[in-house]
Amino acid sequence: MAGAEFIDADALALGRRALAAWSRFTVTRDLRVVEDLFAPEGPQYQAFRDQARAGTRDVPPPGYRLGLGAVEVLSVGDGERILRGAVVAVAPEGHEQRFHWDITLRRDAARGWQVWSVRRTPRV
Repeated sequence: MAGAEFIDADALALGRRALAAWSRFTVTRDLRVVEDLFAPEGPQYQAFRDQARAGTRDVPPPGYRLGLGAVEVLSVGDGERILRGAVVAVAPEGHEQRFHWDITLRRDAARGWQVWSVRRTPRV
C-alpha cells in the first residue's frame, strides 16, 4: 500500500487488523503480534512496549475481541488518516463495551501505513 493510492477501504482494513492484533497482545504481551501494524516510534506502540516490559496481562485467554463499529475515515493529509468513531470490545462471555476513539494512521516510506496513535474522543 505504500506506493498505491490509500483509500478508505484500506484504512478500515488496517484498523480491523490492528485491533485484532491488539486483542491478541492483551493476552500474550508479545510485541511481535503488533509490530507490523503499529509504528514503532508512535505513542501507541510505546505504550505496548511499556506493557510488555511490565509483563502484566489485561485479561486471561481468550481475552477481549476488539473491532470497529461505525467509523468515518478522515484525510488529514497525504500521509495521515484518522479512523474516528466506535471501537467495540467484546468479552469472552459476549458482553460488549463501546469506546469512541481516534485511530491515527501514518504512512512511513519504508514500512507503509501503520497505526500511529489511539486516543479516546468525546462521543459525538
